[in-house]
Amino acid sequence: MRRRREEAQDSSTETGRGKDIGLVSPQTLAGYQSALSRIINPQLGGLRLTEARTGVVDEALTRVDFSGRTTRVARSVLAQMFAMAVRHDALTANPMREVRRAPRRRRVVQALRVEQARDLLELTRSHRDGVARDARGLLMGGTRRTSELHDVVLVLLGTGMRIGEALALRWTDLDLDARFRTFGWRPPWSSPAATPPPGRSSWLNCIVSR
Repeated sequence: MRRRREEAQDSSTETGRGKDIGLVSPQTLAGYQSALSRIINPQLGGLRLTEARTGVVDEALTRVDFSGRTTRVARSVLAQMFAMAVRHDALTANPMREVRRAPRRRRVVQALRVEQARDLLELTRSHRDGVARDARGLLMGGTRRTSELHDVVLVLLGTGMRIGEALALRWTDLDLDARFRTFGWRPPWSSPAATPPPGRSSWLNCIVSR
């Protein structure tokens, strides 16, 4: 069993290498490894490759889905691993092709109310100015504050960006002289010299009052 799990580990690593170099982020590779250790190995690690039939894989993933955990990344890893096995003639077909899709769970979007947004800004402002107080009303100590936290919260509230997009923002991505401010998007793991990918989905356009 240990040998089979080591082979699965190698297959997962090869899965990341099989994609175009530079397009697979460290976060994605870490997600592959996490899915391997938390889901794939415990559920399927003791099987031979030829024993991982569609029904067996489907049942294993369904058990995980009904336990409340998501199998989205694990399904992607398995599909790529079995595809590699097919390319190397170890299998004649990819078992994941007929596996049922994972159930879709609707996420409840929780938006801040105006009062909550104001409270958040006041908290980050007091933290920046070093006048934050605890529940007893006493000044909180700690290291010297900076304006970075407050600035990030301002950007998030003012643009609706996700945290990764806000942290990847550069001055060269902004046009503060135009009525329509254009915010460029780039992956947080890319280098500062990286060019955002083409396409409308790669940009976030929002209007900021003067």
